[in-house]
Amino acid sequence: MLRSLSDGERNIGELAAPFAMSFAAASKHVRVLENAGLLQRRVEGRSPDGFTLAFHEIDLQPGGKWRIGMRAADGELHVSAGLMSANG
Repeated sequence: MLRSLSDGERNIGELAAPFAMSFAAASKHVRVLENAGLLQRRVEGRSPDGFTLAFHEIDLQPGGKWRIGMRAADGELHVSAGLMSANG
């Protein structure tokens, strides 16, 4: 991934493609590299590979429900959901 980034900016999908890994797995790898200070991530409202924020519902209280939906360029909706922990 770092070698690919040495040629210029890449989106998560472009970073994942050579490794046949999911968007989520590549995103986790990027987060680890960012936390190690090896790269700086730039987040945009619409990513280069077409994901847009479709909706978000967040109750920040402990035990509150959260749900976030992202829509891909092909129209498929990807939803993540969970409960807020007491630690945030």
